Amino acid sequence: MIVGRYHGTFFVGRAKDMEGHQLVGQSKGCWLNACDFISTDGRGVDAFGELGFPKNWPHIYGTNPVLKTLVGKRGLCPAKKLCVIGVQTETERSHACGLHLLQLQSFENAQALQAHSGLRVVRGWAIFECCGEPAGTVFVAERYWWNATRDGWVDFTPRPPRWPHLLLAEALEETPKPRSVLSRAEANLAARLVQLRFGAHEGASETGDPSGEVRALQEELLRASREADEACSEQRMWESRVAQRPSSGQCSARRD
Repeated sequence: MIVGRYHGTFFVGRAKDMEGHQLVGQSKGCWLNACDFISTDGRGVDAFGELGFPKNWPHIYGTNPVLKTLVGKRGLCPAKKLCVIGVQTETERSHACGLHLLQLQSFENAQALQAHSGLRVVRGWAIFECCGEPAGTVFVAERYWWNATRDGWVDFTPRPPRWPHLLLAEALEETPKPRSVLSRAEANLAARLVQLRFGAHEGASETGDPSGEVRALQEELLRASREADEACSEQRMWESRVAQRPSSGQCSARRD
């Protein structure tokens, strides 16, 4: 299990609810699942590999046709605003003082900030590029929520040290993310993301045999991911049709 500190707040690895529980079939929360990821080449979440900040930003904004198919007003994830955010200032960090923020829980974290400090929740996507592919060829959107202050956007969800900046895209039309009971596929996805983003050794078992647990999770993840991708195919087709409807929304980009 990962146990660490993120700008004065504690976080723990693996999929956990805001009470710190991880019980498949029992724990309730807004969990990341395969349907919360959309790639420009149609690959499933189990085939992404390492993701990172888009290369050659901001030059690619408005010039890269692949990125446009993702966040353009007729794209898979139409956005009305894009912004690069970085590490919080001391003033921004004060809004989260005392909160228990969790990895992979941007939905819960953003709502906790709103309840704690009154910061508006912004719903949209975190935009990444597949690091293992040629620059500018494959982009991935991960459903993501963050908050807004009077001065701009701020994100408090713990992320890897190699992600000091994050490209966020506010959704043109908000999509609800209902709370649900944690499924085995969601727990496995979270375990894999923790391993990829924060290091396999950090996501290891507490029982002294991390390699065995990781192998078992990988095998179950592959099976669960295939099932989840099949279940999501219809939803992705629907999102694509909705995204192609005419819209008066405008895309804009700015850098903090």
